[in-house]
Amino acid sequence: MIQTGRLVEVAAAARQLTQRYPHDTFAWKAYGIVLAKLQQGEAALTALQTALTSNPHDPEIHNNVRGVLKDCGRLPDAEASYRQALERKPDFAEAHCNLGIVLQDLGRLTEAEASYRQALALKPEYANAHTNLGNVLMNLGRLSEAEISHRRALEFKPDTSGIHNNLGNILKDLNQLPEALACFRGALEIQPDNQGVCSNLLFALAYTGSCTQASLRAEARGWELAILNDTERHTAHQRRFSPPPRLGRPLRIGLLSAELGQHAVAYFLLPWLRALDRTRATLWIYPIKARLGPQVAAFQELADGWTPLAGLSDTEAAARIRADQIDVLIDTSGGLDRRSGQHRSANGPRSGPLYLEHRGG
Repeated sequence: MIQTGRLVEVAAAARQLTQRYPHDTFAWKAYGIVLAKLQQGEAALTALQTALTSNPHDPEIHNNVRGVLKDCGRLPDAEASYRQALERKPDFAEAHCNLGIVLQDLGRLTEAEASYRQALALKPEYANAHTNLGNVLMNLGRLSEAEISHRRALEFKPDTSGIHNNLGNILKDLNQLPEALACFRGALEIQPDNQGVCSNLLFALAYTGSCTQASLRAEARGWELAILNDTERHTAHQRRFSPPPRLGRPLRIGLLSAELGQHAVAYFLLPWLRALDRTRATLWIYPIKARLGPQVAAFQELADGWTPLAGLSDTEAAARIRADQIDVLIDTSGGLDRRSGQHRSANGPRSGPLYLEHRGG
């Protein structure tokens, strides 16, 4: 039933199992896993920790707990948990790989590289570790090495959309645009509804110079048809904003970003935000990826409102932003798939142009 996407029904069934068998490890583990898939992180943690009370030595439950901690943005807790797992089992390749993901999210790229290489020393055919290593090498500016890592990953998992997508990103940055476009289209042949790949394809096409406005519009229309169902598409087209009158009040600016930390985009954003006339504008920041470091604190100090969106569904995130009655929403990540930062094997675009959404008036 999980494979059919009927997660809400699965969650209800799992919840009934926990009520009927309150001391059953499997029931609580299943409930926690489904809640995690529904992006209900804190509830998932509660369920999984309940499972651990009856079976504290189950490695699968511990691994799920660590994953949910990461997805909830509790990165130091996740790091500590993975390191504890490796103290008990130093040859646990998956734990080395997952620790690398956490370290990468913390901006500690050299340590993340070491963790991925340790995972590969233990398990050379580990495709996810190869592609994660490629992502770190890309962020370190070592693009040729990153290309090699992603091609190695494809040797072991040639039918994985995310790996084709990651290789496409590398080839785009290497200015090999025809090859990059072929990778993105190959990824979509495998997974036509992959939002991150669709966005990357559109992003790369904008750089080719060979597409007409009509062809780009057709590609964008194809993205909409692939990603949104009929109800979502109707809602998007019918959505109307009714902001309060602006006369006599500052403009409410919202900033939606995955780059608020150790990232190139953050370095040019900070001076611009510091130069805002705060008598005429207020700033509401929505980080969609958990990061740590002094740059994050600098953004927090500038914000009139700070609302992390990591771990929320798209619907929940949209509701949070609308509740703040934002006048102008700035997305610093271009065609970003909002969840891509949580799945290293299917990264969305790293950065892109500013996108302004104007709310009427």
